[in-house]
Amino acid sequence: MGDGIDLAWLGQNLTSGKPAYGCPHLALWWPMFSRLQILRGRIRECLDVVQAYGFSTKSGTTHAHGTAVDTTQTLAGIVADAREAGARATWCRGAKWGQPNMDDHIHLGLDCPCASGSDYQIAAVDAGYDGLGYRGEGGRDYHPAPKVRRDWAQGMAWMQAEIARLTPTPTPLEDDMPTAKEIADAIVGAPAGSGVDAAPSLGQAIYRMQSTLMRVADQLANAAELDYALARGDQPAADAAIARVRARDVRHPGEPA
Repeated sequence: MGDGIDLAWLGQNLTSGKPAYGCPHLALWWPMFSRLQILRGRIRECLDVVQAYGFSTKSGTTHAHGTAVDTTQTLAGIVADAREAGARATWCRGAKWGQPNMDDHIHLGLDCPCASGSDYQIAAVDAGYDGLGYRGEGGRDYHPAPKVRRDWAQGMAWMQAEIARLTPTPTPLEDDMPTAKEIADAIVGAPAGSGVDAAPSLGQAIYRMQSTLMRVADQLANAAELDYALARGDQPAADAAIARVRARDVRHPGEPA
C-alpha cells in the first residue's frame, strides 16, 4: 500500500505566497472540498493554507508526503465536513483545544492510498484518539466522529452529492432577444391593422436587450474560468465551469417574463 511521493499543485498558494503542493489524491480532493466550503458560506474564495507538503519542525513527518494540510480557519463545520469527506484525521489545534504551544489552526489528514507520515493519525482517530503524542494516542478525540467512515474517493462522491444539493437549479429560459421589428414597433408604435393594441415601450425593448447582454457577459466570464481551470489542470473546477456554461441561460432578477 502506498504510491510514494508524487506531488501535484493544489490549485492555490500558501499564505506565504508559495505554491501549495500535495499528493495526487489530495490535488483532486482539495478543490472540491474548497468548493463545498464556499457553498456552505464559510469562505469566499479559498481556505487559507499555511502548510501542505512540507517539513516544519512543529509538524514532525505528518506533512512530509503531501497528504496533510494546515489552514488558519478553525470552524467546527470545516472539521466535520473534512471527516465526512475522507479526511478523518482532522482536528482544530491551538490553546482552545488543549494545545497552548500551537497557533490556532486546522490540521487535516487525508485517508488516501499514499504511504504517509500522517497514516498513524488516521489509525489514531479511528480508534478514538486525538492524533497527538506517541502513535497519535496522547488523548481522546475531541471532535465528533463522522457519520460514515469514508476514504478519499468515497469522500469525493459524498462531496459531489452535497455540492449538487447546495447548488441552485437554474430556470431554463427561451431566447427572448427582441427582433429588429419588435424594436422598430416599440419606437414607432404598432403598425395599423396589425391587431396589436399597444406595442412594448422603448424602455422595455432596451431592457430586454440589456438583459441579453448581461447573459452573454456571464457566459464569457464562465468561459474564461473554464479556460483557466483547464490551463492549470484543475478538472473539478473545469467541470464546475462547464456546468455553469450549460445552465447559465437564466433570467436575471427583475427581468420580465
